[in-house]
Amino acid sequence: MNSASGGWETWSWDESLFAGAAGYYEQGRLPYAPGLADAFARSLALDGRGRLLDVGCGPGTVTLRLAPLFEAAVGLDPDPEMLARASAAAAGQGIGNVAWVRERAEALPAGLGSFLAVTFAASFHWMDRPLVASAVAAMLGAGFGASTWAATGEQGRASATRHPAARTRCSGRPASGRPRS
Repeated sequence: MNSASGGWETWSWDESLFAGAAGYYEQGRLPYAPGLADAFARSLALDGRGRLLDVGCGPGTVTLRLAPLFEAAVGLDPDPEMLARASAAAAGQGIGNVAWVRERAEALPAGLGSFLAVTFAASFHWMDRPLVASAVAAMLGAGFGASTWAATGEQGRASATRHPAARTRCSGRPASGRPRS
């Protein structure tokens, strides 16, 4: 799509887009695979160090699942209700290593620093992808990785892929843009 045809490039953020949805968000989305965190930890050889950034974190579903694998995590979302829900869920689960930041992805790097891993769990399609991918690439160092995730199918299988525009790397090798096996 190009901007002349009214594609995503011409769309602008609407603050009310998810108003009132936070309380229903989890039940209305397909679940992520139960082994998601284990697969992520294996693929990045995580050892409890480093920082995670979950962009478009919503109510913190993936942020909270992955946060125990890192020294610190940041959930970033533009919707205050989603972030309030995420914060409450973190407190309820006893997860204290997450900071919640109200900001749009297009504002990255937003002074947040560098990260070992950046995730987009069913959120990348809402963003100015080239702009965000470029910002994320600058926030990742050698051996770091970014991935987009989506819950797919009736059984909630998760698909992890890396967006080639982010020029992400895992284990020091350039990302191919194909899903890791």
